[in-house]
Amino acid sequence: MRHILTVTSVLAAGLFLAAPAFADTWDNAAPYARPGNVIGTDSSLPHGTVASNLSATDTHSDIAPNLPVPAPDGNGPDGYLRSAEAALRSGQTGLAQNALEMAETRMLDRSVPQGQGDVADHSAAIRSVDSALQALAHNNAQAAEQDARRAFRYERTAQAQVAPAVTVAVYQ
Repeated sequence: MRHILTVTSVLAAGLFLAAPAFADTWDNAAPYARPGNVIGTDSSLPHGTVASNLSATDTHSDIAPNLPVPAPDGNGPDGYLRSAEAALRSGQTGLAQNALEMAETRMLDRSVPQGQGDVADHSAAIRSVDSALQALAHNNAQAAEQDARRAFRYERTAQAQVAPAVTVAVYQ
């Protein structure tokens, strides 16, 4: 009996001392992530190259695949829209989807009066990006490319209409 009590005490002490190591391993892991795989990074799983999870008909999993990352010229929406057009011309629908979503995000970065941050942007450029994403959801890459090109034109027009900032120098 004394031998069993000693063995049990040693095992309990070992588990108690090892518990911080187990806790450290699991505390740093995000839900549904494999060890060493950080969700939200370019290496997170699952990977995908085809546009998906845009509508109920093309959603096959609760976890959207990690799509290829576009490399636009500049960080503005027009660079992402050009990347989307190029991706659609070459049949890379996953890259096009990601580029369109990033362009839309950049378009939504805007100044609004206080208290009106929840007012939706119904600009022609945003509507064109949404239309392009819906065309991708229906496997219509040609219509998606036309909508992306239209969104680019609308975005360029909107940028041209914004009054440039004026710097005033005051001399004393």
